[in-house]
Amino acid sequence: MVITRKRVLIVDDDEQSRKAFDGLLRSLGYDTVFAKDGEDAIDVLAFDAGFDLIVTDLIMPHMTGFDFTQRLKAHFRTMNIPVIVTSAFHDWHRTIDKRDLVVDGFIAKPVEREALMKVLDRVLMGRQGG
Repeated sequence: MVITRKRVLIVDDDEQSRKAFDGLLRSLGYDTVFAKDGEDAIDVLAFDAGFDLIVTDLIMPHMTGFDFTQRLKAHFRTMNIPVIVTSAFHDWHRTIDKRDLVVDGFIAKPVEREALMKVLDRVLMGRQGG
């Protein structure tokens, strides 16, 4: 039996945040790929939509996490990939109409291992095919 590691696309304009998520996700057994913003992530997904999860920052230049998620969910190849939004702006949900932001989870920055594990378990539960 071959066990495939889950693949996560990390979308964040801040290198330190990408490295933090990379370290935590790799320590939990995930493979990671980076994109520096929403536009970069769209380019990555055009060639490879085989991700089990996307973690995206909400506030980024060029294309926000909000705009990126809307485009992601509008395309048949990527619409079923679960999305976790991350932000240092803890009250993000008060300024954005959540009906327009279809996400599977939220985690605040700076990310903590236990909080990340809890969100990953909830978001990926039921998506354990391999």
